[in-house]
Amino acid sequence: MENNKAKEILLKSHTYLFAKHTVFASALSKIKFEESVFVTSLAFDGETIYYSEDYILKNHAENPLFPALAVLHCVIHYVLLHPFIMPSLEDFNFDNWVLACDIVAEKIILELEPYASEKKIRIAQMGIFDDIAERFKTFNAITVYKYINQSNEDPKYLKSLFYKDDHNIWYNHNDNDKNSSKSQSNSYDEESQSDKSDYKDNDTNSNIPSQENAKESDNKSENDSNLQQNSTNNKQAAEWKEISQTTKVMMESFSNKSGNLILKENISFANSKRYRYKDFLKKFLSLREEIKINVDEFDYIYYQLGFNLYKNIPLIEPLEYKDEHQIKNIAISIDTSGSTQGELVKKFLTATYDIIKNSGYFKNRFCLYIIQCDAKIQDIQFINNQKEFDDYIKNFELKGGGGTNFVPVFEYLNNFVKNLKGLIYFTDGYGTYPLKRPPYKTAFVFIEEEYKGNDFPKWAVKTVFDN
Repeated sequence: MENNKAKEILLKSHTYLFAKHTVFASALSKIKFEESVFVTSLAFDGETIYYSEDYILKNHAENPLFPALAVLHCVIHYVLLHPFIMPSLEDFNFDNWVLACDIVAEKIILELEPYASEKKIRIAQMGIFDDIAERFKTFNAITVYKYINQSNEDPKYLKSLFYKDDHNIWYNHNDNDKNSSKSQSNSYDEESQSDKSDYKDNDTNSNIPSQENAKESDNKSENDSNLQQNSTNNKQAAEWKEISQTTKVMMESFSNKSGNLILKENISFANSKRYRYKDFLKKFLSLREEIKINVDEFDYIYYQLGFNLYKNIPLIEPLEYKDEHQIKNIAISIDTSGSTQGELVKKFLTATYDIIKNSGYFKNRFCLYIIQCDAKIQDIQFINNQKEFDDYIKNFELKGGGGTNFVPVFEYLNNFVKNLKGLIYFTDGYGTYPLKRPPYKTAFVFIEEEYKGNDFPKWAVKTVFDN
C-alpha cells in the first residue's frame, strides 16, 4: 500500500540519520511516525512526526534524500528548543519568527549534508546565508529574524526556499487533543504547499501568539528574558532541553569529526539565559530594603495608653520596619573603540537614563560613574543627580577610537572606587578581558547580537542591547 511505502521511506531515512549523524542519537530515539490527514507536509510535536503520504512520496521521487532532510529539519528545531521559545520583541511577527527558525535549521543541514538538496535551491539558500553573515556577526533565530525584518527580501520567496514543516503545532498541541490541534494548524500548512512561491498571512488560528499578545508579554515586569518560553508543555520542554544539552556534549566529544559551527553556536544560544536590557537593568540595579522602625506611622500616645491600661500590653504595636532604598556606587563603562558608533552609544545612554529615572533612583542617594575607554580610559564623569545626567546626555561627546581593552576600567574601579555595587560595560565584546573576578557584579551589554568569542569570563553576565 502507498501508506506503507511512505512510512517505509521515513523509517529508512531515520536509520540513515542515526548512522550518519550520531550527535543527534538522543533526539532521534524519541521519534515516531504517523500518517495524518490533518497535515499536508510534516508536523512534529516532540514525540511524533505526523506526515502527509503525498508530501513524502512526491518529494522522495524528486530527491531520495529529501525525507531524511525533512526529518532532520524537524529534529533540529527541537534540539535548538525553537518550539519552546518566542522572542519578546516589539512589533513581533509570528510568521517571520518561524521562518527565521527554518532558515537556521536549513543552514545547519547544509553544513551537515552539503550536497543533498537540489542544486538550484542550495545555491539560492547560500546567497541568503552570505547576506546574513555580512550583516550580523552571529547566526541564530534572533539575528535571522532581524534580517528578515530589515532586508528587502520577500518573505514569500524566503519561505519557498526554506519551508519543510508546519510549526503551529508547536504552540497549539494539547496532549489530550492532538487531532484537534493538528486540524487547526492545517490552514497554514495547506497554504504553504499549495504554491511555495505565493505566501499569504495566516490569521485563522487564534491560538497563535499574536503581535498584540507579544506586546502584552513584552510589558510584563516579571519578564526578564529575551526569549519567552512556550509553557503549553513544560515537562516536554525540560525533556528537550536535556536532549539539547546531551547533543551539545556529543558534539564536544566528536569535535574532531563535527565542524558544524552554526549548530554549536545555536545549541549554546538555546541553552544560555538572555535578558532584555531594560528588565535586566532593573534587576541589576535592584534596591535594597533596610529594616528600620517607621517613626512616621508610629503613634506614641496610643502606644503608652496601652501600657497604662494593660501594663505590659501596648494598645497599638509599632510598625517594625519601613522600606528604605539605598543605592551604592554604580559604574557604566562605554567601549569607544572604532567598532562602536556614537549614535548607538547615545541610544544606550538614553535607555539607561530612562530606566533609572522612571524607577525613582534619582530620589535616593546615587553616585554614577560614566567611563569612556578604548585601549585606555579616555574620560570619567561623576553623576549625582538627574540634572547632571540630563546635561551629560545633552552634551555627550564620544572620546576614543582606538583598540579595545577592558582591563583599565577594572583597575581604576578596583583601586579608586569604594562600595561599588556593579559595573555595566557597553561593548561589541571584542577586547581584552580581566582574568580575575572583581568584588562587584559585572555585566557586559553587547551591541545588537551576542558576542560569540570563547574568552568571555564565566563570572560576568551578558545581555544584548535591544535598542
